[in-house]
Amino acid sequence: MRNHALPAAFGALAGASGLLAIGFLVFVIALPQPRRATPERLEAAARDVPFEARGIVALTGGAGLRIEGAIALHQANLAPRILISGVNPKVGKASLDTASTAAVFECCVDLGVYARTTKGNAFEARSWLRSHDYRLVFLVTSNFHLPRARAELRSLAPELTVIGVPVDSRTVPQDGWVWSPRAWVALAKEYVKYLIVRTRQVVDPR
Repeated sequence: MRNHALPAAFGALAGASGLLAIGFLVFVIALPQPRRATPERLEAAARDVPFEARGIVALTGGAGLRIEGAIALHQANLAPRILISGVNPKVGKASLDTASTAAVFECCVDLGVYARTTKGNAFEARSWLRSHDYRLVFLVTSNFHLPRARAELRSLAPELTVIGVPVDSRTVPQDGWVWSPRAWVALAKEYVKYLIVRTRQVVDPR
């Protein structure tokens, strides 16, 4: 029995490793592309929900590109208000806006200062969206982070329509990332985190 147990164990390990590798490749290939998230496409996806029932949530990070993306959605008249989730409590609007975005920050941006994790972002976003009676959210984050962020929010607020809006990132840029070891490491880490989230939701779907 022992002579057969070791090869069987190695076979099972090899099979599991192969499935993980295939899953990782599918994860990478299926990542949403920022260049496809045009205002026209997003408006078409949200057309069944009135303007006043929509919100925009941007997760902090991404060297400011996520916030820029959220502002662009507001300026394209896709939703009336923005939440920036996961802001350092010591950072105010004046530290985030620019001359061209100051008016938007003044009238239409709220800062969420409690979230420290992606799941925390989901809790913070859910609370804000429900407080405004929004039924649809444009969720803005880096493209490689979007699958996990979207999964967390959909799990916590299944009543919401969540439209992911991927933006470019310095870590995994749209162009040339395939040649970057740093990008592959970041993608591998994100894939593991995504698997953990999905496994947790299967084991405990509450």
